[in-house]
Amino acid sequence: MAHLPAPHFQSISAEQKTMCDGAHARLRTYRRMLRGGELANDLRGRFWDVVVLTAANARQAAVYDAQLDRLHARGQLPGDRATYLVVADPPGARVGSGGATLHVMLKLQASTDDAWTRGRILLLHAGGYSERSPAHGTLGKAFGQLPMDAADVGVPATILEAQLVNFVDLVTQLPPGVFVSSADVALQFGDTPALSDETREKASWGILALGHVGDLKTGEQHGVFACDRESLRAFAAEATAAEEEKEKEKDAAADAAPAAGRRPWWRRRWARGCPRPLAAAAAEGVAIEEPRGPRKVAALECVRCLQKPSSSTMHASGAVMPSPSSMGFRGGGGPEWVLTDSAFHIGYRA
Repeated sequence: MAHLPAPHFQSISAEQKTMCDGAHARLRTYRRMLRGGELANDLRGRFWDVVVLTAANARQAAVYDAQLDRLHARGQLPGDRATYLVVADPPGARVGSGGATLHVMLKLQASTDDAWTRGRILLLHAGGYSERSPAHGTLGKAFGQLPMDAADVGVPATILEAQLVNFVDLVTQLPPGVFVSSADVALQFGDTPALSDETREKASWGILALGHVGDLKTGEQHGVFACDRESLRAFAAEATAAEEEKEKEKDAAADAAPAAGRRPWWRRRWARGCPRPLAAAAAEGVAIEEPRGPRKVAALECVRCLQKPSSSTMHASGAVMPSPSSMGFRGGGGPEWVLTDSAFHIGYRA
């Protein structure tokens, strides 16, 4: 059986370019925040007020703290060392990511009273034993290395650094609250969405979640958002058209640039291999899909949030959308698709 490509709304090369352009822009911003960068002494409102890693127990927490000491001493982390905390899960039976999230909130509440609700906190769950990845069992997957040099210091970046890079623009977009992710993934997306005032207000009272377009097999291993189908179809069409128009404007500007110092068109190629997610959000029953341009984010109704559903459940819930090519997207293709979950933000009023 021939292998179908992942669902895509433009040509694969165009979507890869969008992903990589967004990643490169965030990396440039991140490096400006590191020690010696022009933003290093002006991080208030630009970077997370607190970055919290969870650990399975006190011994693992001590190892994580030592790793953070090393990274910060080498200038690989923005801000003061005190910005980065490690919180061990409570002793006894495993509490899972949900229990660990509540435990961190209680710890912050006990140490800062209500002050933590006025900040923007990044919470990375890293309290596993890496049973399926023994090579990371000692130091933890959060400190596993990737083939990128996030800090421009000549050493591979950790997954923790990749997370900080990928989410760096969300700080200025999100209302105060806790943004929760897993420390063993590195997400990529295009332009960071610009949230409308109405969306920010809703997000402060509920949950705003990133979602990713994936095939049904992927959906069976993740949470799945079931949104209003017609609204989702209309938004995807509008967002794709806006992205295509933006790329045309970039190409026109490049072609109009002076010949001196301008690379020929055959060298203006883009990096390959960036995965393609969309973003969705769920806040008090509302899901919000990420725009691909400067347009403000639009709200979509989220009917249900399904947890590792079967293919039949996804179809019955109306979560399955047809192939982008059959929806009329020029250059689109791949199989049927759903919106799967990943990281999410809990508003400070929630």
